[in-house]
Amino acid sequence: MPNNSKNLGPLEFFSSISASDSDLVGFDQHGNHTWLVNSPELAKRVLASEQSSFINPTHEYPHLRSILTDEGKYLLKLIDSRNDKSSTAFKKLQNKLFNHTSALILSIEEKLTTNKSIELFPFLKEWMMVLLADILFDVDASPDAKEFVKTWDIFEKNSLLAHETSASSLLPEHQQEWQSCNIFVSKIIQKYKYDRFENHKVYQRDGYEVFTTAITRTLLNGYNGMATALGWTLDLVRKDAKIQQKIFQETQLNKDSSNIELEQIADLTNLKLAIQTVKESLRLYPPAWLLNRTALLDIKLGEHRVFEGQGVCVCPYTLQRSPKYWQKADRFLPQRFAQSNHPEFAFIPFGGGSRRCPAAGTSLLMLAYMISALLKKFKITNSSSQPVAIWPLISLKPFPNITIDFEYRD
Repeated sequence: MPNNSKNLGPLEFFSSISASDSDLVGFDQHGNHTWLVNSPELAKRVLASEQSSFINPTHEYPHLRSILTDEGKYLLKLIDSRNDKSSTAFKKLQNKLFNHTSALILSIEEKLTTNKSIELFPFLKEWMMVLLADILFDVDASPDAKEFVKTWDIFEKNSLLAHETSASSLLPEHQQEWQSCNIFVSKIIQKYKYDRFENHKVYQRDGYEVFTTAITRTLLNGYNGMATALGWTLDLVRKDAKIQQKIFQETQLNKDSSNIELEQIADLTNLKLAIQTVKESLRLYPPAWLLNRTALLDIKLGEHRVFEGQGVCVCPYTLQRSPKYWQKADRFLPQRFAQSNHPEFAFIPFGGGSRRCPAAGTSLLMLAYMISALLKKFKITNSSSQPVAIWPLISLKPFPNITIDFEYRD
């Protein structure tokens, strides 16, 4: 995080320097001169059009191509039929989403027998991990999700995660926790080892840790980001009864009122407000709130010259809340996404360029479905007046926990 003599938190610090009129703002980060990108145009250059001029973190998920399910490849855009909503892969993803969302609703109903108030985390993270493990690897994660999520939350809160998200990135005293999480990852390895792994070139070259790291990061990035996004969306919607009612009314437009067809969501023929609501939540609380790059060569950005080795930050949080590009920027207004009248890179909740989250489009639709399914069954409120603050870790965590009151619809 940036050094700052006023001891501001990271979000306050970046928000303060983003108020500058300059498109590129310099600051000190751990004794190194670093730049904050402060315009969508420069964000596009750094993340996309001139991304080869910067060190880009890489995705590990392509290493998993040989063991991903068809629906997992669809989600991660690793098959040619990814845009074909009639494909077998899409249908499999759709069915698993339906089944797991039904299970989520049943879990909520069980909790309502004792208390109408439900703390969303780690409840949503554990459920989302089970969903994604099923979609990606056809593996039941339900016996392991609680321990897996608990351990990685501890690592994240205590800043124990290095970029690699591997055993070698942890201090010796935390190796035991890693091994505990690795029990579940080993189940996936074991499932495919004999007929796929041993002949895999990456496995032969780099060994077991390549796959444990790739599986862990793919799951961690997926369930953590999606569950956090779902939680913030529920927190925003609980404060707006009119939005809830309109989303509920949209669910009634489906031919089968007992279910919500994901194909209709994907075709944008129904649930448009649900999609707009998720987008607005992602605008206010982007899962990837800070994107770091390092210049590989001297390059001119705007009126400034960035030298080789200097850091460059793109902050979706500040770009997406900037009054320069958004009217009433701090307000929750889903209808603003009825029209795309903002600069392209002023809305980058999933990043941009080749490092953009490959599951961004499908994840957006899945989240819209989840919100619609929950609001079809429940009204959500919360009687607490305690505000929920933002805790900027790898993603934007709520602090304290988001608590929702679920009430059955009449």
